[in-house]
Amino acid sequence: MEFKDFIVHNPAPGVWLFDERDAVTLALITGTEKALLLDTGFDVAGELPSVVASIPDLPVTLVHTHCHVDHTMGNLFWTEAWIHPAD
Repeated sequence: MEFKDFIVHNPAPGVWLFDERDAVTLALITGTEKALLLDTGFDVAGELPSVVASIPDLPVTLVHTHCHVDHTMGNLFWTEAWIHPAD
């Protein structure tokens, strides 16, 4: 599947990297029951949910590495996100 703003890489089993316009790289780590999405990037067009949905269908937990806009701007398209309270 092709995406406008993301290039998808699968460097290892259960590990997916999403390169967003050569600006930010996001990661999805899949397990047997759930998946962990690290950051949402800029995702101005709201394409990331479709990118994630193209990977095996698992419930996804979104966690941010830190609270900079290039890591959290895509939150608009997600219902829940986690981050350390000190950030």
